[in-house]
Amino acid sequence: MITLTGVTKNYPSSQRPASILENVNLKVTKGEFMYVVGDSGAGKTTLLKMLYGEEVPNRGTIQILGQDLAKADARRIQALRRRIGVIFQDLRLIDDLSAYDNVALSLETSDINGPQNIPHFSARRAIDESLAMVGAGAFAKKRVSSLSGGERQRVAAARAIVRQPEILIADEPTGSLDREHTWSLMDLFQKLHLRGATVLIATHDREIVRRVRRRSCVLKSGKLVVEEGICMF
Repeated sequence: MITLTGVTKNYPSSQRPASILENVNLKVTKGEFMYVVGDSGAGKTTLLKMLYGEEVPNRGTIQILGQDLAKADARRIQALRRRIGVIFQDLRLIDDLSAYDNVALSLETSDINGPQNIPHFSARRAIDESLAMVGAGAFAKKRVSSLSGGERQRVAAARAIVRQPEILIADEPTGSLDREHTWSLMDLFQKLHLRGATVLIATHDREIVRRVRRRSCVLKSGKLVVEEGICMF
């Protein structure tokens, strides 16, 4: 499903540490649930960005869903992204649109609502269901600019899951949530996992990692260590 081999990512030393990731090797099997953990600045976001093609490594190879990203053209990268749901750390919502329309936009850009695919009423049902699953149905028609940080986080989660992705990537998805909604979202991730999705969650929330125990990869000083049992980062 996901394979990283000898991946190194460097940035100019005037902007960031010279090597944010160094010789990273990782395999994530289909249907696995894994944490990417480490303190702020450890390289978690950089690692996740490389998985959906927003960043490219300086060295090494990344294979996702059978595709070598270094050999994939823009069309193939776009096709891969339609199979991956992403909750970005900076959310990337459109403030002038409603919560509903932000989620709908994810379907439109994936062509899932086109004439050759599912009909319009099915798309509307998918949007309503995804908003309800994250507890965002009550403010679906509100503009994103009027929502709180936690509400915006839930809209971003709904947008990521509306297409029922094969891979779900979440970068600090509980950062703006209170404890109640944190555990509600974690429960949703586990349900998606049980349905067959491969789930990767980047977090520095130790309580989540210790309460919902899964295999973890720990980033520290550019190095990655995979822990099979209880993660003690």
